[in-house]
Formats: sequence, C-alpha cells, structure tokens
Amino acid sequence: MSRRLRSLQIALLDLAERHFDVIMSGYTHLQRAIQIFSRLIWLSTREKGNAFSRGAPDRSRVAVHSITKRVPFDQIGVTETKRFLSYFGEDFRCPPFAAGAPASDHQMARAACKFAAEDSGYYTPRVMEDSWETVSSERHFANAHLEVVTYHVRTPSRSLPRAWTIVHRKAAVIIAPMTRDGRIVLIHQERIPIRTAIWEMPSGQIDGLRQETGDQVALRELREEAGYELAKDGELIALGHYFTSPGFTDERGYFFLARPVQRCQRAAAGDEGESILDCREFSVAEIRQMIAGNEIRDANTLSIWARLSARALLPCQSS
Repeated sequence: MSRRLRSLQIALLDLAERHFDVIMSGYTHLQRAIQIFSRLIWLSTREKGNAFSRGAPDRSRVAVHSITKRVPFDQIGVTETKRFLSYFGEDFRCPPFAAGAPASDHQMARAACKFAAEDSGYYTPRVMEDSWETVSSERHFANAHLEVVTYHVRTPSRSLPRAWTIVHRKAAVIIAPMTRDGRIVLIHQERIPIRTAIWEMPSGQIDGLRQETGDQVALRELREEAGYELAKDGELIALGHYFTSPGFTDERGYFFLARPVQRCQRAAAGDEGESILDCREFSVAEIRQMIAGNEIRDANTLSIWARLSARALLPCQSS
C-alpha cells in the first residue's frame, strides 16, 4: 500500500504543478482523485483478475457494483468512481492506459487526477456553495478596539487566492428609542474621524469582557448615551443586523427598537471617551427632512431607519 500511495503522491504533485488553476475551494480535484484512486486500488486487489485491463468490460461492470455495495466510503466518492469508469470506458481501451496491458498504479492515479480536474465543473455548483478557505494571514496591528489583518482567501467563485486587508471590529448595537407619542430620540455627538458633530441613533460596541447579551448592551447604551430607559410596559424588539462596510471590515451592527421609552429618573454615568453634546426627541417628519437634507448621514442611523420603514414600525403621524 505504501508503494501505491507513493505513486499517487508523485502523480498528484506533478498534476498540481500543471493544473494549479483548476483547484476548487474547499474540495479540490486532488481530493476527489484520492477517493477514486482508493477504490481503484481496492478493486485491483480484491477482485479476481484485473478489472482495468483491455478486454474485460464485464468485470468492470461487476467492479462498479462492488464499489457501490461493499466499499465503506462516502456516497460522493462512489458517484465519482462510477462517472470515472464511464468517462474512460469500462474496459479502459482509451488513454492513458496502454492497449492490451493492465494499468499500473501510477497510470490509475494519473487517470483519476485527470478526470477529477477536467470534470470539476460537474461538482462545482454543489461543492463550492459557501466554501471560503483562508490560505494564509498576516496581522499588521491590533489593540483593544480593532485588528488589521491581510488574508489570502479562496472564494466560492475563484480558485486562486485573493489578498484582502480586513479590519476586524467588535459587533455593535444600534437602538431606535421611540417615545409613547411616536417620537424618536437622537443624540448629537462629536465624531473625531470626520471632525464634526452629527445627529444619530444611540449605539455602542458589544464588549465580550462584560459578558453581556445584545439586549443588555442595547438597554445600557440607551441609558448611558441618551438618558432614557424602557417604560414598565415597554419592549425591546430585535430587527436583525447589517454590515457597516463589508468592503474592508467584518463589523456588524444589531438593530433594536425600544418602545416606549421615558427619561431616566436618575442620570446614568456616561462613557468618558464619548462627547455627546445634546439629546432630543424628533418627529418622524423631522427625521425624514434631516435625512433628505443630508443632516443625518451616518450608516447606523440610515440603515436602522430603512429597516424600521421596511417593517412598517414608524408612526404614521407627520408632526
């Protein structure tokens, strides 16, 4: 068996050099070839005679049946081997086997690899679904808030790795606080990266060190940033999540609607790293006008507003 595995290794290495662009993400043609070749070895050692020599089509039919019924491999490999025998002909009269002579292990290995590589399109739709493979990675920077890493990744549609620099950030929550009369609470906050203060929904990162759930973080941020809390009959509604900027970061934001909310009886201690200048209640019409006039222009607020609108959760009043 070791000699045969060595033959397979040599064949695979040689094939990989010449067909490197055929490899599929998550399930390479070389892996498929190994399954097929394992069955060919089993057939050549367990069946009487040589099922792969010229002039033995009937024995090949028996071999296919034996593969299906007796070899304890997964069904994918069984199907592939059947298609392999059909591809080259049951009596192997076509290349790469020498006419009139039994196929060697090396020939069988090459044949299995050639079939798997040339026939890879047959498997692509089923195997490559959601198959992402990280080939390598290099971390450039990391602190308590983010991490910058360059990855080489094979994607479901590209067999050759692509280099991409990604900023990893903690997930966040975005809260839409709605009062009993249907007004929305916004905060006016200084944002150093854009050198200005903007009106936005309360939000905050989910810190794993605190071991809080998303719901708990949302309610805490509501108190700390806006000074509001859920009324006794209030509810916190999860509205799914979105990706803030998927072209360069995997950060995602989880949306919550808190209704009805009321001012906290006691002021909560805010985050010293934030600069919240004001907090006000706005009508739906006022916020629509602020969005149309580009006064509201951050992704968090615009995205949760779109989700609220799509879910028909905004009040109908316009004042």
